[in-house]
Amino acid sequence: MPYVVPANAVCMIKGPLPPNIQFSVVGSVEGSKEFYGSVNEILPLMADEARKLGGDVIINLETHQRMGLWAWAHPVGNGTAIKLVAKTDLNCLAAGGSYH
Repeated sequence: MPYVVPANAVCMIKGPLPPNIQFSVVGSVEGSKEFYGSVNEILPLMADEARKLGGDVIINLETHQRMGLWAWAHPVGNGTAIKLVAKTDLNCLAAGGSYH
C-alpha cells in the first residue's frame, strides 16, 4: 500500500532539493520557543508559517538549541519555504525529509 501524504502537509528537508525538481522560493521561515523543549516542538510552527506563505516544502532546515534568558537553552529553527511546480516530483521521505 503506498504512503498517503497527510492533507496540507509540509515536507521538511535538511538540505537542498535534487537539481531536477522545479520550484519557486516563497520566503524564509523561523520558529522558536521561549522555554525548554525539543526542536521537534517547533517543526509544526514552522510548517504553519510555510503554509501561510503558500509553500509546501521547507528546504535547508536547520534546528538547534540556543542559550536564552528565560531558559538555559530553547529550541530554534530556520529554513526556506518553497512552492513546488509539481508536487508529484518530490518523494519527501525518499529525499530524507519528514512531513509536518
